[in-house]
Amino acid sequence: MENSISAHSSSDPMLDLYKAVAGSKQKHSSGLTGELGKLKRPRGGYSTEASITIRHPELNNNRWTNIPSLVLGQINVDRILEGNDPKVSPRQKKIAIKRALERQKAGAEYRSYDTVEKAVQAAIRRSKGKDIVRRHGGHIRAARKTR
Repeated sequence: MENSISAHSSSDPMLDLYKAVAGSKQKHSSGLTGELGKLKRPRGGYSTEASITIRHPELNNNRWTNIPSLVLGQINVDRILEGNDPKVSPRQKKIAIKRALERQKAGAEYRSYDTVEKAVQAAIRRSKGKDIVRRHGGHIRAARKTR
């Protein structure tokens, strides 16, 4: 069965908090616990964010950008939390991109990079965790296939 976390109306406190943060133009790395909060991973531990590295013509002039995949409206969140390669399906990626574009329109900023390698290294540095190296290592291969 597919898990789904649906987008909420503006009466949702989490969305209101996000809008307040985005409205103040705070960066993506504001220290919040992600749009979905603290989520338990199947293999132990917790995640508040799982980033993916993408290029999109409407986001940072098609430059490599790290965006969160654990977002409002995301489906099958357990798959993302498992960290298998690829950890994000094409449909999940589309949902994450749509949400990033919505957040950008609301004032959020995402740092961009010249190469996929620089973007992934920035995501690794940001996470400061060993598990992300394995997951992003797989994602580099996936990103290169789409070039």
